[in-house]
Amino acid sequence: MSSGVGSVPQVHISGPEEDGVQVVYTASGWFPEPQVQWRDPRGEQFLKFSKVQAQDTEGLFSVEATLVVRDSSVGSVTCSILNPTLSQEKAMAIVIPEPFFPRASPWKPAFLVILPLLLLLLLGAAYYTQREHSTQMRELQEQGDLGQAKEEDRQTKEEALKGTGELQAILDQRKAAYLAAWRKAQLYADWQKRQFRAWPVTLDPGSCSDEIVLSHDKKSLTFSI
Repeated sequence: MSSGVGSVPQVHISGPEEDGVQVVYTASGWFPEPQVQWRDPRGEQFLKFSKVQAQDTEGLFSVEATLVVRDSSVGSVTCSILNPTLSQEKAMAIVIPEPFFPRASPWKPAFLVILPLLLLLLLGAAYYTQREHSTQMRELQEQGDLGQAKEEDRQTKEEALKGTGELQAILDQRKAAYLAAWRKAQLYADWQKRQFRAWPVTLDPGSCSDEIVLSHDKKSLTFSI
């Protein structure tokens, strides 16, 4: 099949798309497969656009190229289709009025400003809540430790008082035993005084050695050295 230049292309605005305007370019009857380009008024190419092509029973190509224009200041766009073999090109321009662009909601910029502030407030509130919780838990722990220390001190005092009472009881018991023994010793001394009396004796001079000197009444003796 010989090369061929197709019909005059058609360009139309299909409607808003995302945050821009969707422009569709259609052409048919081209062979071989044509090349499609989108340009702005300054001649700079739009590199991002979608293209759908099909080939009929006669081998001719039809093309549909879709561009989304997001800059409302562009004003107009031009789509060109080129036959690479014949170096023939057809182009079609279309003006995009600014009202066709979707108007940005006035709340969107405010929301973009408020959202970080809300996140900061939430983070601050979470930090403050966590800090207050940690402070309360620390105070509760300190109160628990203080109560435990007081209980241990009370138990220590009770044990000390108990030990003191037991020691006092032992001392009282020993004191009572000592007083009882002392009274018994006094009674025993009085009993000794009542039971033992002095008896008169007469010493035998014949049983005495030379170192013993008897008195004249033979009632006492002394040792001679």
